[in-house]
Amino acid sequence: MNNAFKIFEKKKGFYISVKSFIIIFLLIVLLMIYFGFSNNENLYLFWIFLSLVLLMSYNNHFKYEEKIGKFDGELIFLTNGIKIKNKEYNLEKIQKIEFISYDIEGYRRSPRSAQLSNGLDNEIKIFLKDKQILKYNFQQTEKHKIKYLKDILIHYHKEKVLSWLGLIDALNIQDYDEIQEFKKTISN
Repeated sequence: MNNAFKIFEKKKGFYISVKSFIIIFLLIVLLMIYFGFSNNENLYLFWIFLSLVLLMSYNNHFKYEEKIGKFDGELIFLTNGIKIKNKEYNLEKIQKIEFISYDIEGYRRSPRSAQLSNGLDNEIKIFLKDKQILKYNFQQTEKHKIKYLKDILIHYHKEKVLSWLGLIDALNIQDYDEIQEFKKTISN
């Protein structure tokens, strides 16, 4: 079990990739050719630009999303607390932990998603007893998933820093019968 995850700092502001810019530019040229002219020579030009747009879009379909930001430190889950960028927060200082942990590298976020996810849209919020709120994005991969930290997460729940719903969500337990069975196992 590996309990360390890479912290990712997203770049703030609006960002458009070079590839997206090129596709938008080609679409504009394509529309200008289509609506601006009606002779056969421009019809060939229209098909060439359309082919380029489709080829670039199709090629984009099998690639990973761009990482807009940078990796900065590690998020490590310990039995007695959480270590973030080499600073440790003991469970006694933590009031509550919340996760958004659905994004895994190499998966598509939805059936309509063009690119493979880079696994960076996961978030942890740590509410400290001194009213400070820590919020970080982190990467999940096939080898590093929150649900693999079952024992640590159950411990956090028993220490009352992770809610029941937060626990079953982090462990990706969705089936009613499975939830009931899990509830029995941790009650003992």
